[in-house]
Amino acid sequence: MNRNPFQYNLPVLPNDFVGRWPLVKSIALNLLLDGGDSHAILAGLSCGKSSMLTAIDSQLRNLSTAGSSDWTALPVLLDLKASPLASPEAFFSLLLDKLHSQVDVTARQRPPNAWPSPVRLDAGWFEQLLKKSAISIHEFEDALGYTLDKLDTLGQPVRLILLLDEFNETLGKLWTDQLYNQLRSLVYSGKVKDRIRLVPAGSESLLEHVNEPGSPFSGKLILKYLEVFDKSGFRELCGRAEGLPDEVSAAIWNQSKGHPFLAQYLLYHLWERGVSTASAEDVDTQAARFRHERYNDLEGWAHALDVAGLRAYGVLSVTSDWIEEIDIFRAVDDSRLNINLGLLRLCCHGLAIHDEGWMHYMRTGDLFKSWFDENGKDFIAELEATGRPRVKSNAPDQRKEPEPNEQGRSIPPIIIYGLFGIFRGCLRNQ
Repeated sequence: MNRNPFQYNLPVLPNDFVGRWPLVKSIALNLLLDGGDSHAILAGLSCGKSSMLTAIDSQLRNLSTAGSSDWTALPVLLDLKASPLASPEAFFSLLLDKLHSQVDVTARQRPPNAWPSPVRLDAGWFEQLLKKSAISIHEFEDALGYTLDKLDTLGQPVRLILLLDEFNETLGKLWTDQLYNQLRSLVYSGKVKDRIRLVPAGSESLLEHVNEPGSPFSGKLILKYLEVFDKSGFRELCGRAEGLPDEVSAAIWNQSKGHPFLAQYLLYHLWERGVSTASAEDVDTQAARFRHERYNDLEGWAHALDVAGLRAYGVLSVTSDWIEEIDIFRAVDDSRLNINLGLLRLCCHGLAIHDEGWMHYMRTGDLFKSWFDENGKDFIAELEATGRPRVKSNAPDQRKEPEPNEQGRSIPPIIIYGLFGIFRGCLRNQ
């Protein structure tokens, strides 16, 4: 039996990656230019950030094998949610350990995608650094320079491409600014500045640090914003389900409007039942299943949107047509709310789309709209009253409380203070 090609709960492998290859290729090519930039991948919950980084990793290796770039890539992918950090020094220690496992012939566990021509990193001081659980940025710079010098002797100069998944995990720490300043120094003024590039991936909350005046990353990262699939990308995704009836594909489009997570969820369950015999009614059944089975995802999106985003969505939800930005402002009519930020969040999470000039907006699929029609009013009221939404009545009794921060207080909903004009200007130029 063929495996189900729609694994919506996991990052997809490059062979299954669809819809965003042009963006992947342009980022990878730029990263390996002499004057190439660092980039930031921005998208909401379950919108494909991890899959994007995995695809960039693969494309970097392909370019290096073909010898069609100024640099040879040494991609290192770090999942920061899988490796909790206590300090910047712990981050650099983790990175050095990962780097060592990629390139050293004596490494105990070399990953399948390790450097194809491993070298021996046997300097005594380097081996001593590997034993430490925390190292300074200066120690890491020395270790990275030593490693890349070894690799450079094999031919074309080598550049470390640091792919940082779940970069939001570094936000809100006592040491966040210290780490960001050190990363900026590493890439833009340090001893190995030409030999390393960054690609952090996170949600819209990263924009506070990327674009806020005075931020270490202000003007230093090229923002790449993951849109929902257009119809071409959506057809490419559905093409993996051979025999899918056109009416079923159309019903999935109406429910998801190209949201990669929602579309793959529906396709996964239709595949399990047999796509060739599926009907539009089956799509509606699976959408209803999502609203019950994955209510945490729906409420997670709503919480991330906050009041401004939900109020803006309330305006968009009444029609499937484009609405001009000024008309959304007039309909909400609440000067206390940052509606521009709310619209940005809606687009980031794939629940709305914008035109090229960011002057008109349209909601996406019916699946989230159905949840909003039933729950949105109460959710907004509870957020306005307490800052926290009510727990769904048919949800399990056990719900995790927010993790305490370093001061022992619960982390409040994320508030972004950056100027939307800066956001929109940066994104519009991509």
